[in-house]
This record gives sequence, structure tokens and C-alpha cells, in this order.
Amino acid sequence: MRSIPAVLSLVLAANCGGGTTSTTPQQHTVHRRGNCLPEREDGSYHLDAAQAGARRGAHDRRFGDTVTTQQAPIQACGLHGVLTWLTRVTCAGGSKPWGEDFNQAHAARKGSAMESLLSCDKPVDLYIAPCPERAYEIFLDMYHCSPREELWRRVDLGAPT
Repeated sequence: MRSIPAVLSLVLAANCGGGTTSTTPQQHTVHRRGNCLPEREDGSYHLDAAQAGARRGAHDRRFGDTVTTQQAPIQACGLHGVLTWLTRVTCAGGSKPWGEDFNQAHAARKGSAMESLLSCDKPVDLYIAPCPERAYEIFLDMYHCSPREELWRRVDLGAPT
């Protein structure tokens, strides 16, 4: 007979292994809180493909393309989407502060904040992108997901380098 801690460890390992990386649309239960955007059961906003393609910052090439604030952040789906955006977008001269390294990009996170627990808002994270021309404050909202994306998609950050 297994001990309770051993069984609990197995259950936690099975449930905390990260989300799926499937590219097929997932079936999500969608609900609405008051006047808020429709939400999925994972807590993300439910976007269709057109809305996902029009997310704030979706077509940015440089950090200065879209000015961000806590009230008007870049929109992505999950930590994977945030780190993909941060490692895709460049400084004015084309350099990438972290290259393709998710771990280094994630280390640039300075915190998160929320306007109000009573509003429709989700937490917004602040990252600092150190570029030769200046340090960009980038506010990111990771709760804007299309049916083909998973909010809790697994991200392997590995050990700090």
C-alpha cells in the first residue's frame, strides 16, 4: 500500500505537468461575468480566430511599435505567448535583448498588478526590455486565447543561465 504523500505526489505530478500543445481547437466551456468579455473555464478571455489575430501588439516588430500601459497592455495567450512575443520583437536597431532565450526573457518580469478585483480585468505583468536606445516598459496581458491556444501550455524555462 502506498503512503498518502506518495499518492499525493503522483496526483500532483499528473495534474501539474502543464497544458496541452495541441494545435486543434479545444472545446471550452464559455461563460460571461456581468458585462465582461466571454471567458473560458481556464480563466482566459475566449477569442475567435479573427479576434486573436487582432490582439493588441500581435503584429509588432519592434518594442516601440505599440505603447503599452497597465490599462492598455500587449495581449497574448499564456506565459508561452508572452515569452514568444518578447523573444520575437526587437529593439529599434533589430537586436533582441534575450535572443530566443525564454528563461532570460522571463527574468525581465518585474511584477504584476490588477486594476480592481471587481472589474473584468485580469492581472497584467510588467517586463523591462533593455535596448541600446532605451529600456522599454512592456505591460502584457496573458489572458487572450483563441480556440487553438491553451492558457496553461507548458513552458520549460530550465535552470537560470
